[in-house]
Amino acid sequence: MAHVGQGKTATHRNRLERELLTEIIRILRILGGSGTRREIKEEMKLSSSLVPAEKISEVKVSQGTGATYHPFDFPFNHAAKALINAGYMDERPGHILQLTTKGMNCDLDTLNADTDVYSISDPITRKRAQRKPHLSVSEPDHNYENVIMQPQTSEPHIHTEDDDEEPAATNEDPETVWRSQLHDALMKLTPQKFEEFCRALVHKMGVTIDSKIGIPASNDGGLDGLGYIRSNDDFRTTRVAIQAKRWSGNVSSPEIDKFRGAMDKFNAEYGIFITTADFTSNAQVAARQGTRIITLINGDEIANLVAKYELFVTPVITYELGDFFK
Repeated sequence: MAHVGQGKTATHRNRLERELLTEIIRILRILGGSGTRREIKEEMKLSSSLVPAEKISEVKVSQGTGATYHPFDFPFNHAAKALINAGYMDERPGHILQLTTKGMNCDLDTLNADTDVYSISDPITRKRAQRKPHLSVSEPDHNYENVIMQPQTSEPHIHTEDDDEEPAATNEDPETVWRSQLHDALMKLTPQKFEEFCRALVHKMGVTIDSKIGIPASNDGGLDGLGYIRSNDDFRTTRVAIQAKRWSGNVSSPEIDKFRGAMDKFNAEYGIFITTADFTSNAQVAARQGTRIITLINGDEIANLVAKYELFVTPVITYELGDFFK
């Protein structure tokens, strides 16, 4: 864990951001030394005790713009940028974060946030900010803890929750941006339109939708789709039930139980539950219980599948300037 130093800098930074310095390095080591921001956060949900998985996936709506954002991305992106500037990792093409030799070999138990990271990264941040007047020279002091962790008495409250309404665009890679845009677009769809999207998605996954009973009017109580999938050897056809929830809050286990009851009504052997949000840990356990497994697809997985099948999206090739221009 990164040691919390004393002095002015310690009061200007959120405790979670400081602890994420070592956590990001630890997760990247688990991933073999490199990974995207999304891969790091997904592994963090599985193996980290620093932040609950539900908080990493939490989505909020900006009161100013109406756009959705992930509060956890604030401290995560600031910590990642500090590690890059301090030489513990590089950002490779494709927005891959890769540990340097320094990052692979450093002792995480003795790593000091102030002397080992911020003392190196802060001057670089200030220098770049002076060359780009639109960037802030001051230290980041977002109040993340009011949405992520319990407040620490040693770190006074500086800003209100509203101060974190707008995500910092300069800290987001294009992958994060388009995923956020997709989430916003899905949340603006009508319930019927969202169900149409979900049926189109599972069709790309190999499910043939039943045109008679697989396209019900939205009643938010039964199935949102029913279809069939044929095995690779063509000898078996399986009935698949589909449930779609265009929610901002996480889906809990009672919703899984309700879906399984609807599956019984139509004798479905498998289920696919799709939500724009995420699933609680209890919901994930409930989905794996019994003889009929339910496949859970959360907001991040929706984006993965949309990209994989290029469903209603167009891939774009861009170029980034190298360090020579910085």
